[in-house]
Amino acid sequence: MAGDEPATPAEEPDVPNLKKDALEAAADAATTATYVVEPGGELATRGCGRSVTAAWDSPWADDFCAALDNVGEMVRSAFADAVSTLSGLASAQPEKVPHDDPRGQRANFPLPPVRHHRGMDMY
Repeated sequence: MAGDEPATPAEEPDVPNLKKDALEAAADAATTATYVVEPGGELATRGCGRSVTAAWDSPWADDFCAALDNVGEMVRSAFADAVSTLSGLASAQPEKVPHDDPRGQRANFPLPPVRHHRGMDMY
C-alpha cells in the first residue's frame, strides 16, 4: 500500500576521533619527557658535568662534559621535535569522525596506562 514504505534507519551519530586523542596523549608524554630531561630549565647533563669537572682535573674532563652536554641537548631536542610533530598531526585530525571510521573505534587505539616518571601507574 502507498505510504507503507519502511522507515529509513537513523544515521549513526559521529563519534570522538580516538586517533586525535592518542596523538595528543603522545604529545603530552613527550612534553613531560622534555621537562624530565630538563628539570628546572637546565639540562640534567650540565649538572653531571659540573660534578665531573669538580672531581676530575683534566683537559679530558672538559671534553667529556662538552660531549655529555651535546648528548643531553640532542635528547631534549628530539623530545621537543616529537612534541611539535605529534601536535601538528593531532591538530590536522577532526574532533569527530563517522561511527564506522577506524579512527573512532577503541580497538584500533588501545591506550596503555599512563605512567608517572617514577614508574607509578596513574590509573
